[in-house]
Amino acid sequence: MKKYRNPLGPTADQQFAKYGSWAAVIEAATRSSAAVDQELGLERRN
Repeated sequence: MKKYRNPLGPTADQQFAKYGSWAAVIEAATRSSAAVDQELGLERRN
């Protein structure tokens, strides 16, 4: 909440400002996080 001032996370416009293009935003959105995967009980794929 502190980081984005939004309980749902960053907005699309914030992500665009951070990454500079919609393609880069989409690429970033598809990356996984080992910590989140572990918390959700997901298996790590290679």
